[in-house]
Amino acid sequence: MITTSCQFIYRQKDILPHTIHITPYPINEQSSIQPSQCKCGYYDNIYNTHNGNSFICCNCGRINENIENIPKTQATIHTEIQHSSTERKFIFLISLQLEIVSCQEMIKKTIKQISSKGYKVACIFFNENSIHYIKNGTRMNINIIPGLKEITELPFNIESLWLTPSMVDSILSNFNENLPFIDLIHLHQCLDGWCKCIQLINTICTHGIELVSFINTNAKELPYPIQLSVPLHVVFPDKYQSDIYPILLHYIRLNGGSLHTWDRHTSQTFDDSINSLINDLEMPRTNGGTLTILYPSQIQIINSTFERSFNDKTFPKKKVIFSLAPTTPKSHSNISIYFKEKSKYKKTVLYMQFIYNDSLDYNSLSFKCSCIETIKFIMVNTVIEYYNSLSIGASIQSLFYNLPDPLELKKNLKRYLTVLSTPHYQFLTFLKICNYLLTSPLYSRANPQLSALYQHLLFDFDPYYLYSIYNPIIYIFTNNYQQPQARHTLLKKEIIKQIEASAIVFLNFGRVVILTDDQNIHCEGNQVGILVNSLKYNIQFPLILNELIIPFNGSELLEYCMLDDNELNSFKNFISELNRFVLK
Repeated sequence: MITTSCQFIYRQKDILPHTIHITPYPINEQSSIQPSQCKCGYYDNIYNTHNGNSFICCNCGRINENIENIPKTQATIHTEIQHSSTERKFIFLISLQLEIVSCQEMIKKTIKQISSKGYKVACIFFNENSIHYIKNGTRMNINIIPGLKEITELPFNIESLWLTPSMVDSILSNFNENLPFIDLIHLHQCLDGWCKCIQLINTICTHGIELVSFINTNAKELPYPIQLSVPLHVVFPDKYQSDIYPILLHYIRLNGGSLHTWDRHTSQTFDDSINSLINDLEMPRTNGGTLTILYPSQIQIINSTFERSFNDKTFPKKKVIFSLAPTTPKSHSNISIYFKEKSKYKKTVLYMQFIYNDSLDYNSLSFKCSCIETIKFIMVNTVIEYYNSLSIGASIQSLFYNLPDPLELKKNLKRYLTVLSTPHYQFLTFLKICNYLLTSPLYSRANPQLSALYQHLLFDFDPYYLYSIYNPIIYIFTNNYQQPQARHTLLKKEIIKQIEASAIVFLNFGRVVILTDDQNIHCEGNQVGILVNSLKYNIQFPLILNELIIPFNGSELLEYCMLDDNELNSFKNFISELNRFVLK
């Protein structure tokens, strides 16, 4: 097993609120912006043999002289902070349905808050027959032709749709007057108009624009495939509408975005729901970049789901470059590595280099990142040994994303373990925590905001993060009116069954799930409700995004999961709740 030789020391900086600078270990020894490069293409790394100001390349054996800095870590990371030229803009796409109209106060509050933060906003409404939009402060409409999949002639350009703060106040204060609420549509009627709107918006969108859609549907699939190249955030007004989730997740995985479910019948959760949506809208976005892989002739790169941008002719059959799509992390794609026959080569220890170039926009700042990571491989012919040569984080990523359905992964893991004479420790470890991983936004494909470099940092360089994956914090209440006991507990059925409590609060990466036998947790003096209300303001578990750490302020109460007389059913219900709500 290869373990990283890189540690990170966190230091508070004053660049932004909650910003933490990541410095390679040892302290005060900065890596060079770009290590020295051998003629074979490989960069200097910790596996090279160093002698004074020269090194022997681990890949080709060439002696390279006059180097300035010797790498101290397995991954050399460099970042630059610049002013960003990308201005984020939001188009709100609102379905004219009774369920959506009943949420209009929440929608108005969301749009107002986004507009007040300085973002440009536009509003587009639709029903079965027409699309309504606000152009230069005036409501206009486009008639929808039945059977026509897209609208090709647009009577406006994108710049005419943006609303000034005063226009936002005017439109929202006269919400009912600006919308044709008489012609409301039903569940089965909305998707055709929604798809037409998506196609329309996609033709006019530029970089930096994101789409926020409010829709209500019980359909399981779209009437026809859509073209979409911008992040998509979808809000459902009712909690239990998840049939369309898999289809929408396909587009969110490709372009970024999020899924949210609101409870329009429970006013106590309105603010939490709005804050959750706004947090996702303000999440830093990657602009995309490149992943360059350097590899020896004994290795072939095949069956990659990356978009290959070009091959560098300087290093034939030794270098390949893939495009990292904006807002799409590396983990959502696949690289298949094929080792040629071992008998043809004397060298059995191989080295590959993964070179990431990425950038992150947040408010007016742009964080440019470059990472050169060197991985050591042993010549193998089996997938078992291949995973054995990776770190636990890399193995988990490879296993989890080789299969589109995580539930199928559990079946395959059990199948692997039954045919092995000696149980594979990484497969065993992964199988033990699979239930929890399936509920974690870090591993969920519904959370594509993290790019390759940031996921890499989370997996391999943040022991606290990994510890929290294996042992999440839970709060145990012996009764609803006493202070809770907090502890780290592995999320396993046997452990949950042994806990004697009237309520258990699970922190699921910035979100809160409650397993309780009492629905009225918001009543006065109820310690469960007090804890949840304090957590949504004080929870500090971060996601590391290069040099930027953004805590989940305003974490929302997801759902109650009522205890069942049958303990096994209770546990299954709880896991089901986690799986469903993590898609938000």
